[in-house]
Amino acid sequence: MIDKAKTNPFETERKTTNYSGIKRGKLGTAKNPAIVVVQTEKKRDELKKIFDENGWSCRIKIRPEIEEDVRDLESLQRVGIPKISEETTGRNAPCTCGSGKKYKKCCLDK
Repeated sequence: MIDKAKTNPFETERKTTNYSGIKRGKLGTAKNPAIVVVQTEKKRDELKKIFDENGWSCRIKIRPEIEEDVRDLESLQRVGIPKISEETTGRNAPCTCGSGKKYKKCCLDK
């Protein structure tokens, strides 16, 4: 039997809402706030500052008797800057060699 005093109070909520068929918002928004469990008020204040600086919505619970759970914060911080691909020459663009022909008729096969 699981000791309920040592489990994450939000874990049940997280499990039941993930597969309920209800469309959830992006993590960190008002519709789907990040759920974080910490052990001290000092840690709560530090995390609250991080959430506020980034404009993320969160619910932070202080539970000294259980292990900290900051998976949602780590997930939000892991989102990187999208890579911009190098611009390529299109088939119908003028050839880069300067011949005046279309790229597909000049240097595409070379």
